[in-house]
Amino acid sequence: MEIATYIGGLAGPTTLEEAVVAARRAADAGLAGVWAAQGLGWDSLTLLALVGAEVSGIRIGSAIVPTPQRHPLVLAGQALSVQAAVGGRFTLGIGAGVGAMVEGMFGLPRDRPALRMREYLAVLNPLLRGEAVDFHGETLAATGQVEVPGAKPPQVLVAALGPEMLRVAGEHADGTATWMTGPRTLADHIVPTVRRAAREAGRGAPRVVAGVLVCVTDDPDSSRDRLASQYELAGQVPEYRAVLDREGAAGPWDVAAIGDEATVTHHLRRLADAGVTELAAAPFGTADEQARTLSLLAVLTPASAARGPVRLSSRDRVAIHELLALHGHLADDRRAEDLGLLLTLDAVYDVQSFGLGNIEGLPAIQDVHRQRPWDQPIGHHVINVVIDERPDGTISVRSTGLSVMADGTAGTCTYDDVVVKTDAGWRIARRRVLPARTD
Repeated sequence: MEIATYIGGLAGPTTLEEAVVAARRAADAGLAGVWAAQGLGWDSLTLLALVGAEVSGIRIGSAIVPTPQRHPLVLAGQALSVQAAVGGRFTLGIGAGVGAMVEGMFGLPRDRPALRMREYLAVLNPLLRGEAVDFHGETLAATGQVEVPGAKPPQVLVAALGPEMLRVAGEHADGTATWMTGPRTLADHIVPTVRRAAREAGRGAPRVVAGVLVCVTDDPDSSRDRLASQYELAGQVPEYRAVLDREGAAGPWDVAAIGDEATVTHHLRRLADAGVTELAAAPFGTADEQARTLSLLAVLTPASAARGPVRLSSRDRVAIHELLALHGHLADDRRAEDLGLLLTLDAVYDVQSFGLGNIEGLPAIQDVHRQRPWDQPIGHHVINVVIDERPDGTISVRSTGLSVMADGTAGTCTYDDVVVKTDAGWRIARRRVLPARTD
């Protein structure tokens, strides 16, 4: 699961300079990208074009632009302009908009949102490819063409929470973006519905971008109270209330990631387990809490393993020895659910020597442990641990694994590991398992 963050006015009014600083911090932290929501302040597409021109090296995206207020001929021109300005790093997230705002504030129709989105995409997608359109549907008419030289079509995500809109996202877009949606709803409803729709339409695996409020704090009760005062009305919006009820959540505070590093990390792992491909984190809280949140996100992002040198203390070395020893206990006790204590979210298990290829990501590794595709020993033991601080800054660990089978026979293998230090402690980022030599 990749990790990005929101910038702009999601938590309140912001200046352009503040948005640029937030994006630059995200880039420096190694995050995958930044997202901007469309509210009643900054035009999100204009903001993203300005920020993207200042900050290179990360993706940018809108999550989301409501479509009722923008004809697809207008939005296509805006989206391709942003894409050209930022050199092809833009993702266009669109949505039907909150019904009460569409009708109450703008005086626009709010009926048949899924049909409206299908017709909108029937016009928008070819326009983004530079094609001419001549469309006359039940809810939309469009004739024309948009040309922005050098701008390739951006990926399009559709904000979707209900089953019909999720089918639209899977069939006619590159995935979906959600907001205020909990891990159980993502795992049982959002992800399988959009994946099935994409598969049946002959499309590739869809992106699932989950927008989540995140606060790393030592005072979670106070944080929940503050979040409730700011987002309580949002939790009463019918579109969001439906997914909160599906989750069994009283309000937005129950689906936010709030707590210390270990608690927030556990919440984010549940999102990865659910099939979320990218977290769009919205840090909230005090300035110190938001800085602490960004620090944790930087540790959890897949790019964290590629950072600079780590000077190992004697305490670090003891912790790494204990980390490797933990594998035996987790394996022997069949505790797949606790493998996050051993591995990073984006860990890779290289078991090609055993015919299983590379297993990528904590959820996939957990699945393999649960399925136990080969004879599992009843006893795992780790010896001969050697830690190497490499010149490129990585920490490699080589050890010998001894295993005892149920019939009393024993076997051995070699573990080649790359370990990284996170705020939650040392974790294995990559493990290569090699069989014993027989020559």
